Amino acid sequence: MKKELLAVALILAMVFAFSACGGGGSESPGVTNNEAHSESEAIDLGEKILVDDDYVTVKAIQFYTDDWNGTPAKFLQLKVTNNLDREILFNLPNGKTYIGDEQVEIVWMDGNSGPLPGKTNTYSYRIYIKNGNEEKELDSLEELYDLNGKFEVQVYTEDKSYLDGDKDREYDYSLNEKADNNSTDSLDTSEIDSMLQGDWSYGSNAFSFNDGSLSILENGSEVMSGDYTINTNESNIVGTIHASDRDVKITLPYSLEDGVLHIQNNKGEELTHK
Repeated sequence: MKKELLAVALILAMVFAFSACGGGGSESPGVTNNEAHSESEAIDLGEKILVDDDYVTVKAIQFYTDDWNGTPAKFLQLKVTNNLDREILFNLPNGKTYIGDEQVEIVWMDGNSGPLPGKTNTYSYRIYIKNGNEEKELDSLEELYDLNGKFEVQVYTEDKSYLDGDKDREYDYSLNEKADNNSTDSLDTSEIDSMLQGDWSYGSNAFSFNDGSLSILENGSEVMSGDYTINTNESNIVGTIHASDRDVKITLPYSLEDGVLHIQNNKGEELTHK
């Protein structure tokens, strides 16, 4: 048991995100009780990066279902980091948000005040369709994969007295869009899996992949084991580590550059292939 507890702590240190199933009842780090959702009600997006520049870093955390006036509604959760030395407003605006080509409506559950300089906040948005005065909820969470549109960032003056319009910035985004250096469209699952085999280390610890089996190594010795699958649509490796009282789920983003496979933890730190 002590070894398994150490291994769970090791997974946290290497991946920085997990969700527990079964008797453990643990929550994903950085998600409060009000923001955590069961696996059947949520789709984990593995902190997919939508924007990353000198103004903000925006990551898609999850889609989830929650109650809205007695009706199951669909929500998008984002993590926003303010990279500036000034306060900002971060806005996912109505009139500039679409599912495919169809305009949808947004309800900001947390307002549009951005994080303080150098800080990170998590924001949730209800996404629905409006026909005249009638509101229609989405049929499934999977529809949110086609979400696209624009983010807006407005920056306060140094004395915080008003918004500095000269520094406003607008970003295009698409949840289905992959950056050029993340494109793996030319490779199927078996080809990615072939490149994945072996040990991928971070410090003195490692993930070991072997034909569907996944092991956690500490100083070269296995401390826990499980299995994994490859999600080529989202460019993620999804693993399940089996402990005595819980299953610990991990998500590792991967990319392909010049024919070389790269794997990162959810903090963006690259693992080394041995």
